[in-house]
Amino acid sequence: MLGALAGLAIVLALWAVAPAAPVDLAAVLQRWDRTHLAQPDFSASSSRSDRVVGWIANRMSANTSVLLGVPVADLELIGRRIDWFVLRRLGYAALGLATPSALWALAAIANVDVPITLPAIVGVGLAVGMSMLPTRVVAQEAKQAREDFGRAVAAYLDLVAQERARGSSPIQALSEAATVADGWVFRRIQATLTHAFRAGITPWDALSHLAKQVGVTELTDLADIVAAAADGAAVYRTLTSKAAALRAAALATDKARANERSEKLVLPVALLGVGFLLLVLYPAASLLAG
Repeated sequence: MLGALAGLAIVLALWAVAPAAPVDLAAVLQRWDRTHLAQPDFSASSSRSDRVVGWIANRMSANTSVLLGVPVADLELIGRRIDWFVLRRLGYAALGLATPSALWALAAIANVDVPITLPAIVGVGLAVGMSMLPTRVVAQEAKQAREDFGRAVAAYLDLVAQERARGSSPIQALSEAATVADGWVFRRIQATLTHAFRAGITPWDALSHLAKQVGVTELTDLADIVAAAADGAAVYRTLTSKAAALRAAALATDKARANERSEKLVLPVALLGVGFLLLVLYPAASLLAG
């Protein structure tokens, strides 16, 4: 049993550090284009484990997902599936649980007396701690994706303003502006507008729903501005000023991040200077001491 646990720990360690498979963008966009951007259907999964986890994922309510620690909104934003997150979290927990047992087995082989309760207690704590790693990774990826989304929305605002200046209707301006670029944000907006057209929903309502789903308030502002344009308001200056404000905010964020990274370099540079000074003064100090 101890050998099996040690082998399982090695396999899980290799699986944890292995690079993840690239996201299939076409499949992600297909899922986003479904009704209310629902979760994908896992009934056609190839393996039994995928079908079991997928069955659980398809039947998770929002409250259950929160209780189990599944960041549904973040996973939707970065294009990851719930079963991927659940399996990754279980894998890390199993790795944390098996590692102390494997070390205890090695200690027993080396005739080192270690209480058996120690790996059990350490394993439970390590399993809980390591199971939180996927949540943190997903949160960081989602934060970066939201920043990229906000920057792309600033460009999208300018494009919508130009389309309105050409005399396009609000709906046509949104659709035409979304087809200019081929980035993942523009593809997401285009898929949302296509779904709204098929479902008979106004584009600004669809964009508002998308903004709540991905957590990007800038898209809500765009939806409100275009909704005002649909009522006959002149919104060209509003769109351009909002885009300029978004770019200024993004630039301020970049400057603050650069200053923060510069401050983190102060201590290493200071230690390097102290070490160089000690290296220069050591020969003279040793001669004086001699």
